[in-house]
Amino acid sequence: MCIRDRYQRRVRGFPRIAMSSSSSSVQWNASSLLGASPRSTARRDGQNDKHRTYEHSSIHNTQKPRPQICKSLLLTEWIPEGKPNPEHFEVVTSKLDVSELQEGHVLLQTMVFSADPYMRGQMKGNNAEPSYGPGEAVRGFVAGEVLESKHPGWAAGDLFGASLGFHTIQILSPEQLSQTLMWKLTGHISPSEISWGIGVLGMPGSTAYGGFLDVLDGKHSEGQTLWVSAAAGAVGSMVGQIAKNVYNCTVVGTCLLYTSPSPRDS
Repeated sequence: MCIRDRYQRRVRGFPRIAMSSSSSSVQWNASSLLGASPRSTARRDGQNDKHRTYEHSSIHNTQKPRPQICKSLLLTEWIPEGKPNPEHFEVVTSKLDVSELQEGHVLLQTMVFSADPYMRGQMKGNNAEPSYGPGEAVRGFVAGEVLESKHPGWAAGDLFGASLGFHTIQILSPEQLSQTLMWKLTGHISPSEISWGIGVLGMPGSTAYGGFLDVLDGKHSEGQTLWVSAAAGAVGSMVGQIAKNVYNCTVVGTCLLYTSPSPRDS
C-alpha cells in the first residue's frame, strides 16, 4: 500500500469525512479520533481534575473586558509566480463593535492560525472563483475560543476549529455560520492545547484518518507494509503513526529533501 501526502480530496461537511455511502465507510470527527483518549475517558468517568471544558476556560471566567481591537492579515496583490514575501501582505488593525451581539451571532477569538502549502495556489489569482483576493483577509484553518454566543449551537468558552479569514477576533452571523467549516473541540482539549485544532483535530488529522482508513481500506491492513511519501509532512507523519501504532503495520516513510543551490551551482 502507499499513500501520497499531497493527496487532496474535497469533501463537504468537513471535518467529518464520509467517502462512501456504504455502511463500512469511515466517518471522522473529533469524537471518533479522541473518544478513547485518557482525557475523554476521564470526562465520562467524572474525573474533572483530568480534563477541562469551557467552564474552566481562562477567557470564560475572567472579568476582563472583551477585546475590541482586531488584527487582520490581508493579501495586498496576487502572487502568480515566485515566493510570497512580506510585501505581499499587510497586517491591518481595526476596532470591532462588540457592545451588543445580535441574536444568532457568535463572537470568536482566534488563538492559532495555520499556514499550509495549499494556500500558495489560492494566492496566484488564476482561480475562477477565488475564496479571497487582494485587499481581503487571507483564509485558512484556524482554532480558537467562543467569547460570546447568541446561537443555540455554541456557548461562551467553547473551543473550535474552522476555516475562516485570518482575524484575531470576528463576529459570525447565522448565515455565515451555516456556510463555514467549523467544528467543536470542547471537552477534547484545553485552551493550552488549542493548536491541536489545526493539527491532529484539524485538516491534517482528518486527511490522514480518512485517507488511510477509507481510501486505502486501512481498517483491514493489520500487519501489512505501508509506504508513505512526504512522510515528514503534517499529514504523512500522522498516517505513519496511525498505521504503526493502531494497525500494527510496518511503515516505510520517504520525503524529499530540498537544499538551496550554492552560488557556484548557479
